[in-house]
Amino acid sequence: MMDLDLLEKGQKYNQLQKNIVIFICTFQPFVRSGRHRYFFEKRCVQETELALEDGVTTVILSTRGTKKDIDEEMAAFLRYVEDSSEEVADRSDSELVKLIHAKVCAVKQSKVREAEYMKLQERDQNNFQKGRSEGLREGRSEGLREGKREGFLYMIQMTRALMRQENGTNMLKNLPEEDAEIAGKIAGLILENENLSDEDILNKISV
Repeated sequence: MMDLDLLEKGQKYNQLQKNIVIFICTFQPFVRSGRHRYFFEKRCVQETELALEDGVTTVILSTRGTKKDIDEEMAAFLRYVEDSSEEVADRSDSELVKLIHAKVCAVKQSKVREAEYMKLQERDQNNFQKGRSEGLREGRSEGLREGKREGFLYMIQMTRALMRQENGTNMLKNLPEEDAEIAGKIAGLILENENLSDEDILNKISV
């Protein structure tokens, strides 16, 4: 299957480029040997001098090697694979390790930001729903008109807050259909005239 991915349609098999498959292990796959690095090629079991010569080499790297079979740059990389901590990266003299660690940190930070964004989105949507629900509850206890008024005012305030956030417009679209429609009207009025007060907007959308 890998060969199929490497060959364009219509190309001959002898045009297949050499490729290397690398496995990085945090254990020692061949305890008796104790190497950090192993190279494998396809050979005949009966006559090992016969190689298939298909251009495929498999490399296994082990962080648990004991022999001095690699240079310091590779050793530093394998130490980092074993323990990808800030301390290990700071102590390392390898520019490769420092570069990899910077990329790892960037990816982790991106994931954290994505998670935080999702939490904020969920929180804001919940607050929108809360405002609407509170308005309806107040409507039952204090009169429907006043309750709806409070609910709409809360939604206006939340819409303003979301519009100030990055991707806030998309977050408004992801609200439940009924709320998204009202929020869309509010957002439209704000875009038309950002100086409109909450009361002005309320008067224009209240039914």
